[in-house]
Amino acid sequence: MTGKGMAYAALGQYHAAEVASEHQAFGEQISRLQEAQRIMDQAISYVPSSYAEQNSQIKKALEKANKDNSFIYHERIPDFKMLPLLAKAALAKPMAVNFPLSPRFKDLFESLVPIAIQVIKNMFYDFMGTVHH
Repeated sequence: MTGKGMAYAALGQYHAAEVASEHQAFGEQISRLQEAQRIMDQAISYVPSSYAEQNSQIKKALEKANKDNSFIYHERIPDFKMLPLLAKAALAKPMAVNFPLSPRFKDLFESLVPIAIQVIKNMFYDFMGTVHH
């Protein structure tokens, strides 16, 4: 996996940790944040100048979650390998393109003739000019 791929995997775990927090699964939240931090540290080793802001977000969230769990919730932190995998999410979906794109759309290339055809056409006209004369 590349540095960028690792960073996106870490961000996926970070957002899954936020969802776990919303569902009051604080142990899962901490486990996912720990994994996010581990993966983000690897990503930064590949691309040191990137992802500093996201790394800071993950660190702050992990510190806060650990503090809240130790003082308030006392929830057991599960092993990350025992947590369910993140579901794949479509980041973009294909859409049909309707033509014309706008009411005033004009295809600039519709009257364009390929060079090879242009050359043959000119040769034909030259030939026809010599035959008729």
